[in-house]
Amino acid sequence: MKNKLLKTLTCFASISAIGSTIAITSTSCGCSNSTSNILPKNVYDIQDNVLMGFKDDFLNNPKSEIYQDNFKDCDTMLIPANVTSVNEDAFIISTLPFTYETIIPSFIKNLTFAKNSNCSSIGERAFYKSSLNSVILPNSLITIQDSVFEGCSVLTSVDFSNCANLSSIGCWSFGYGPTMITIDLSKCSNLTEIKQSAFRTNNTLTSVTLPTNLEIIGAQAFTYCGQLTSVNFSECTGLTQIKDLAFDHCPLLSTSVDLENAINLTSFGQQAFRFCDSLTSISLPSNLSSLGIQTFSDCPNLSSITWNAWNGNTSLINSSFIDVSSKGTVIVTNPIDGYDSDKLLQYLQSNGGLPQTWKAALPESVYNISDDGILQGFKEGVDLSQYEDVCDTIWIPANIKSVTNNAFYNGSGSIIPSFIENLTFAKGSNCSTIGNNAFNGALNLTSINLPSRLTTINQQAFMNCRSLNYIGWDLPNDYQTSIIVSDSVFMNINSSGNVKSLNPLITSQEILDWIKTKGSFPSGDGWEPAK
Repeated sequence: MKNKLLKTLTCFASISAIGSTIAITSTSCGCSNSTSNILPKNVYDIQDNVLMGFKDDFLNNPKSEIYQDNFKDCDTMLIPANVTSVNEDAFIISTLPFTYETIIPSFIKNLTFAKNSNCSSIGERAFYKSSLNSVILPNSLITIQDSVFEGCSVLTSVDFSNCANLSSIGCWSFGYGPTMITIDLSKCSNLTEIKQSAFRTNNTLTSVTLPTNLEIIGAQAFTYCGQLTSVNFSECTGLTQIKDLAFDHCPLLSTSVDLENAINLTSFGQQAFRFCDSLTSISLPSNLSSLGIQTFSDCPNLSSITWNAWNGNTSLINSSFIDVSSKGTVIVTNPIDGYDSDKLLQYLQSNGGLPQTWKAALPESVYNISDDGILQGFKEGVDLSQYEDVCDTIWIPANIKSVTNNAFYNGSGSIIPSFIENLTFAKGSNCSTIGNNAFNGALNLTSINLPSRLTTINQQAFMNCRSLNYIGWDLPNDYQTSIIVSDSVFMNINSSGNVKSLNPLITSQEILDWIKTKGSFPSGDGWEPAK
């Protein structure tokens, strides 16, 4: 009885030392029936403020007051505030050369750090192959060394929200096993490099948000992330390099990879986006100077390349765009004299292996645009036939505020050439209105992509577009109350086709159901939501 009481008091003393928020209500050692399930700090071997691992008594001495069997009701490791770093191999043992096993008990599921943590570094393999489910990292952390959480096969959540001082994520640090769903690095304002294979083969990862000052995405950083659908590059103004195989074999990667804001991005490594089967469009920045071997190869659905202010100086390997979609469109969003969409198309076909069947967008110079941003149609006297062999798309620049009534209609039919099959609007389009009859009678127009700021489509705007069989629309969330679609907008279009939501918060089915109530849209079973 005396020994049991001593054991209980010892446990109480050690746990209460962690902080006033911990209260033990059990009458026995361990963590059962407690308001906290945190291992007490006296189980750790801390030397000169470096966490070396567990004390030997915790692992090896059943008679010890801190033997691990006494803490099976605990599920959390809390790293004390005085720890300045976690030593390499802190919680593993080497059984054979280059073979490691964790010494963290399987009942420990969570890792967190004390408030006011001073831990700046986690050493190589520190938590390798442990059974951790969740990790909350501290503000003090500067570096995550190689293989820290490698092989943690049940690690589902890592909280980077406090990691403003984190500067690098080491090789294989979260690779080969973790089952995270999302990675949000947006608060890691000092993170400059994600090193080689850092998140490789994370088979449950679906989305990644990258921070503003990130400079380098290392080789194979996200390769073989089979469920990865979305990578948010929108804040990556500091990005300079995407290295070899960085997103190789990510077959579900988002239909659009938008790197236009990555204004410092100069190079892609070889095969950086190879075998991204779902990728349909890419937007490239103006300062890009080189694309490696097969950068976007074997992307069978890639059908749109948008390049901001291409300057003709980019170095391409002939296979950069090999085995992409057999049909697609090239657009230069901000053309420099002599470097328009047509010239880029020819350049990519000659130097990047782009199929000869791809076409360019009509150049902005063919349009009649008023000083206040109203698209009035084609300029008088422009010979559009010169673009027949190279262009298939009308691309509406971002500064256009509206398309006027009858813009491409002469009262009896469309003035759009028969070789034009697509209509799309620039990223960040300011177009709010499409006027009466604007595209009426464009018989060969097969697809339209409509922008988020579009609020009004007036009568017969797409009437008699008899080949129209695809509508993509980046509708705002309040589309049902904010968008006006007149009765005859879609009268006499193709009897079947696909509607695609370009807003990730709205499904294609929801837009299809809504649009079928508008504008004499075919209401039968012929139209389906795009997948």
